[in-house]
Amino acid sequence: SQACTIIGGELKGYAFAHPRNYRNPGFVRGAFEPHIVQAMTRFITPGSVVYDIGANVGYHAMVAAKLSGKNGTVIC
Repeated sequence: SQACTIIGGELKGYAFAHPRNYRNPGFVRGAFEPHIVQAMTRFITPGSVVYDIGANVGYHAMVAAKLSGKNGTVIC
């Protein structure tokens, strides 16, 4: 996998590793599926339990983990 630092959005400053054959500039810009991330920020609160059904490379799981905090749980 190849690591990058996310430069914007909800995960700005976070490191993100993704398979080399799965390049999407939205990951680096922090702009991957912004409508989904916007909905997540509205509904996921600290301590939430989140199920990431259909998890792929982990971007949404990372957002969910950040939003749910140390007392939350993310299941992929």
